[in-house]
Amino acid sequence: MKIMVISDLHYDKRVFKGIDGSRAWEWLLSIVDYYGLDYLLSCGDWGTGISFEEFYELLEKTIVLSVYGNHENMDVLTKLYNVKTSEYLPVLMEDARIYEFSELRIAGISGVIAKKRKTKKGVPRRTPGEFLEAAEKLRNKNIDVLLIH
Repeated sequence: MKIMVISDLHYDKRVFKGIDGSRAWEWLLSIVDYYGLDYLLSCGDWGTGISFEEFYELLEKTIVLSVYGNHENMDVLTKLYNVKTSEYLPVLMEDARIYEFSELRIAGISGVIAKKRKTKKGVPRRTPGEFLEAAEKLRNKNIDVLLIH
């Protein structure tokens, strides 16, 4: 089983501080192709440049599970599902749910912690209490991989 974990791709279709963010997606696809990944796990911050079409190109190559960070296109991310599996499997992980692949147990907790729960640039925030509540659900559950932004 080949697995890659990624975080902070920050795919954006612009140049920021001298870095061409539009090349990040092309780079990611080339890495997935090169290694023939079975699973791509993400700790969030895909970037605001993702589109359904581009993401489905990735989903045709590998199964993707992700939590969200603070730099996301939530409209796209919340509607994506994996196409390389016979079960309905959204890309965006449900907080504190355990996903099992072979004998590997994966869980995730999405989000950005803020004292007052609010949304910023379309991305939900959560209070420290909400975050701890999700973490508590995973206590003693024998998780192999825990994704947190």
